[in-house]
Amino acid sequence: MFDVIKTAYALKNGVSQRSVYNWHAPVFLFTNENIPGYLSQINDVVDKNVLTVTGSGDHAFECLVRGAKNVDTFDVNYLQRHVLELKSKMIKHLPYLSFMHFFFNEADFFNRDIIKPIWHKFTPALKIFLNKYYKTRNRSLFRYRTAQSIFYDIDKISYINDVTAYSYLSHIMPDKIGFTHTDLMNIANRCDTVYDTILLSNISEYMFEEIPDTAGRIMAFYNNVITPIADRNLNANNGQICFNYAWCANTADYRTMIDAIQQYMKYRIDDFCPLEHKIDMVTVPTTYNSVMNPGAGMDVALTFSQKVR
Repeated sequence: MFDVIKTAYALKNGVSQRSVYNWHAPVFLFTNENIPGYLSQINDVVDKNVLTVTGSGDHAFECLVRGAKNVDTFDVNYLQRHVLELKSKMIKHLPYLSFMHFFFNEADFFNRDIIKPIWHKFTPALKIFLNKYYKTRNRSLFRYRTAQSIFYDIDKISYINDVTAYSYLSHIMPDKIGFTHTDLMNIANRCDTVYDTILLSNISEYMFEEIPDTAGRIMAFYNNVITPIADRNLNANNGQICFNYAWCANTADYRTMIDAIQQYMKYRIDDFCPLEHKIDMVTVPTTYNSVMNPGAGMDVALTFSQKVR
């Protein structure tokens, strides 16, 4: 019942356009990150526990396709839980072409007839969310007005571009993927589960904005966000956090900055500390770069790791 009340309240008071990260902001339908690109370069998630930002659900789905044992999600935007439920139940119970038509065929965009066979499987809160759209047909509910937006990076997502991957995800999709409504600062207080991998998307770019330089913001994020999460929720034996995704990045500048931060961390951490902290980066190509800014270079995903000495 609480889910219904909270959803109804958010929709009644209007979707907030003021910020990307708001508890009732427009929802992302798909990712704008090359998730497979960096998942293939960080620690293997096979048989691992994963915590990820909810977003469009694509982080969770990619981890499941890659063999994660369990995936939980969190988001400050309460409405993203409905996208997660909608997509996960469609993938689990509907064929590939139905899913693709529902999201990517303009004539069938959010066609109610497509999801009618599984409507009874939806929670009351999801039905309220969908009925809001069907009543108004106002696409301001969505961050981008169409799933075909160039701001999404769908050509890298496995289950969209590979029918076999979709079928496999359909087969292994759990009945429910965990969701916690919280902002990043409160994860350590809201969750006591230990995870092997934690994916935070690009949330760090929207925190500590009063600090003018990128290196300073990253250090503030490390001190105030990553450290408490790592202490409480990250596996001390080789646990890893992917904590910042940056588009069209100058990789040389990022490498110089990360090396400087790493030197600082060596002095900051006591010699007797049982954990070794490391910040590093991986680079990934994206369609977003080639469409919006040809020749701009690669995207960068920053990682935090801790290993038992």
